[in-house]
Amino acid sequence: MRPMIDSATGRCREAGAENLRGLRSSPVWARLTAVLLPFVILAGCDLSVVNPGPVDDQFLNDDQAHTALVNGAQRALSFGLNRVNFYGLVVSHEMIASGGSANRGHSSAVGERGVLDYEEPNVNAKWAAAHRGRWLAEEAVRRMQDNLEDARFNSSPLVARALVYAGFANRILGENMCSAVIDGGPAEPHTVHFQRAEEHFTRAIQIAGAAGRQDLQTAARAGRAQVRGHLGKWSEALSDAGAVPTSFVFVAQNHNTSQDENNKVVDANLASPWRSLSVHSTWFETYYQETGDPRTPFSSDARFPLGDGRPVPWLFETKFRRDRTAPINLASGREMRLLQAEGALRAGDWQGALQTINSVRTVLLSDQTRQPLSPRTASNLAEAWTWLKLERYVELWLEGRMLGYQRAWIAEGTPGPLPARFAMTNRSLCYPISINERRSNPNIPLAP
Repeated sequence: MRPMIDSATGRCREAGAENLRGLRSSPVWARLTAVLLPFVILAGCDLSVVNPGPVDDQFLNDDQAHTALVNGAQRALSFGLNRVNFYGLVVSHEMIASGGSANRGHSSAVGERGVLDYEEPNVNAKWAAAHRGRWLAEEAVRRMQDNLEDARFNSSPLVARALVYAGFANRILGENMCSAVIDGGPAEPHTVHFQRAEEHFTRAIQIAGAAGRQDLQTAARAGRAQVRGHLGKWSEALSDAGAVPTSFVFVAQNHNTSQDENNKVVDANLASPWRSLSVHSTWFETYYQETGDPRTPFSSDARFPLGDGRPVPWLFETKFRRDRTAPINLASGREMRLLQAEGALRAGDWQGALQTINSVRTVLLSDQTRQPLSPRTASNLAEAWTWLKLERYVELWLEGRMLGYQRAWIAEGTPGPLPARFAMTNRSLCYPISINERRSNPNIPLAP
């Protein structure tokens, strides 16, 4: 872009309208603007830059643009996870809506009834945000594959990163969306996202290994274990889970550069100005009071929510530090142990499953007593299943995961009843195809 000096302020600004014309003509302009515009603007404010003319789609194929593409995919992944999680954790009874119904709040359909309405604008936005994360990561992989020699592509840590993001973006969609819709195609089973994720993670494992990036290789194994469990590939899932150390954690990063990059739960639940969520009346309120489990902490404040907030006590989560940049787990070694426990239950070994569950639980110290948490005990398979489900709620609390597991447990009819506070009767189990997708996609009926 050609740098210009603003006549009023004397500051550098970009010649936006003229030199973005080439990008606007690109078929991918709308999806890539939000990711690349900051990098283009920064270049425009470097007075040493010489304007080569209009920038077109080929700019994105240059090696120097690949890092920007992958960083944009990372940002979009976190953005989508935050948006899906913010509504989903209310529907799944992890917290309740206590703040306003407008910005950083919940509609009455979600907050009071737990219903995700396909026509609601905020549901539309969350559908779009999650799909943007998938598209950008997969597009980054496609462009790098088209423009790098095979040897470079197959050993590139940047490619491995993009594939890991593509895998987790698809896992988020598979767990939270009712149907899969890929780039304007027809509605397909939500498990299509798990299949795509498995493919991305498998490639990531190979390329990360060649690149010497064990961290990305382990993240991909953990992600593949997650989706293989959802696909019922239990022997493969257990093999992957066993390769992930219990101490391992892979997170979605959040930032404070803009509100779009914040941890949405923290941002909406700070004392000022929103106070939009509360642990009040959830199963977690009593559980934490009784156990002090450090995985489900919350604190209280005498103040009530602001605005049109609901008249409930404000019990705010403290799992995330009170900082909008707090990351959210995408996968962890402790979750892998729970996958192994589920594999044992499915094989009928409930005693072994309990032992694995307790190997995670009893190494944690209560926030109240500073003693190890008490072990889970059971006398039959159904009781052990209940403990597995509750441990998964505890371990994955506020991470955008539980709608997917609730749907799977109900569909499969797994044993192990849950406390009444987790009842999903007449509540949504997933995000429906949005009205905007229906209006723009000729392969999808306008109404469900």
